[in-house]
Amino acid sequence: VGLLVATDGALRLPRGLPAAALVTSSPPGAFYQDHPVVDDMKVTLEYDLGAPLASPRWLDGYQAFRGLQYHPGLAIIVDVRLMVPGAGTCSPVGWSALPVFEREGAYVAGGMYQLPLFNGVPSRSILKDMANERDVDAVIVRYLQASDADADGCCGRPSTAGAE
Repeated sequence: VGLLVATDGALRLPRGLPAAALVTSSPPGAFYQDHPVVDDMKVTLEYDLGAPLASPRWLDGYQAFRGLQYHPGLAIIVDVRLMVPGAGTCSPVGWSALPVFEREGAYVAGGMYQLPLFNGVPSRSILKDMANERDVDAVIVRYLQASDADADGCCGRPSTAGAE
């Protein structure tokens, strides 16, 4: 399966630092394992310099994901990071997951989406659960409900990111 994804921007990011989006697929979610693999990672590199730092706009357009296999729990993970100038490092702001396929089967869920950003980075356990279940959204809701009770840091209150 081939897929085109455009990550267009984010809204209400904290701190006045430049931001970038890391975009990958899960499964496999290889970037979030003990030994991160970046082979399938896409990164926003073109910025609208007129956009406020708290609401960056990325001009990269569509980025291609090739060779994806049908999997009911396949999702595109958007991971927004703040770039720390002069330090050569980045700081995670939040992440989101966009299910690739419709719940009814192997039909791509095409469209334009505004996604919530959850604090931090996705845990290996949430990526594993999304891969094992057909309904990515239900997994995220379950983790949100658990984080409200446990405050385990899996998911936080959202900002937003745009993708199509």
